[in-house]
Amino acid sequence: MSSPLVTIDPDRSIEEAIETMKKYGFKRLPVVKNNITYGIFCVRDLIEHYDEFERRLVIDLVRVLHL
Repeated sequence: MSSPLVTIDPDRSIEEAIETMKKYGFKRLPVVKNNITYGIFCVRDLIEHYDEFERRLVIDLVRVLHL
């Protein structure tokens, strides 16, 4: 375990969770807010929900590009 503990707020995006995991080389990232642990985001979550993640990325791109 790292010290200090690296966590992510549940209000943050999947992209931010992935970037944090890449930065620290983690396969799991605790999801914590106000000292309450909501769960652990892991690589398996991304794999299982990739279709949804991809759909959100496309929607965000369309919004940004005003297509």
